[in-house]
Order: sequence, then C-alpha cells, then structure tokens
Amino acid sequence: WYDLGQAYLQKGRFQIAKQCFQKALELDICPLRINTNLRSMLKHTADQQSVPYYDLQELAVKHSSFGITGSEFLIDHVHPTIRGHQIIGLELANLIRSHWLKPTGLADLDIQMNAAFEEHLNSIPDVYFLIGMERLKGLKAWTQGRADGAPIENHPGVQNGI
Repeated sequence: WYDLGQAYLQKGRFQIAKQCFQKALELDICPLRINTNLRSMLKHTADQQSVPYYDLQELAVKHSSFGITGSEFLIDHVHPTIRGHQIIGLELANLIRSHWLKPTGLADLDIQMNAAFEEHLNSIPDVYFLIGMERLKGLKAWTQGRADGAPIENHPGVQNGI
C-alpha cells in the first residue's frame, strides 16, 4: 500500500495516494504511528475526561503538501523535523495558553518564540546536523534490513545461534 501510494504521489494523484498511505498505516505489521482506531479511542477518552486533545497527525497534515504528511514535517516516517518540533511546540504553547493561562498582552509571543528558535538553531555547529544525517541514514538502512555488521545470529554473545 505504501509503494502504491508513492506511485500515485509521483503521478500527481494526491487524494488516492493519501488513501493508500492511510491503508498502509492501518495494516502495518509493526506500526510506529498511531492508527485511526487508537486515535479515536484517545480522542473519546480525552472528551470523556474533559481534557484538551492535541492531535499531532492533524497538525502534521495541516503543515504538509497535499494533506499528506511528508518530509516537510517528518525527517523519516515517524520523527518530526526540527521545524516540525517547532510547530508542535508553538501549538502546544497555544493550547496551554488557551486552556490554562489568563490572557496576556503578549500578542507577539509567537514572534518571540520563532526568534528564539532561530537563535538556538544558529548556535548549533554544523557537525551536529552531519552526525544526525549519518544516524538517520543508518536507521533507514536498518529498517530496510541493510544495516552494517554481522547478522545478530552471528553475534559472539549469542550462544548456539538464534
């Protein structure tokens, strides 16, 4: 379903691509993202307990091209990009402000937070990002069964193989 979604995405058939990606999510044998049923249960429980519900998948879709969560928001298929984390932080701050804090005259708080994000990013040495990209490359290889090194069954700590 994922590969079919990619094919439709390349052909510009975004709505059917989105449906294929959703089907892949629902049928994933080892899901790393929450499926529709669990999201519904979580939302229902939050409503029952009168707790604000913060739907990251909806937020990701809102900030992604064609309503398909992709590389604008996720560095891989699960983890947010730096900008994705910033968007989550801003939305969470707004949620906290709207539900638990008294209104303040800080209309430019989002501008101040974005300036703080930029200042922090500019303070990080380039090598940090290079190391992160290498780790991501290794993680992607691992998920595809192409990790470096001997198979686990050949590991010296494994007696009599697996």
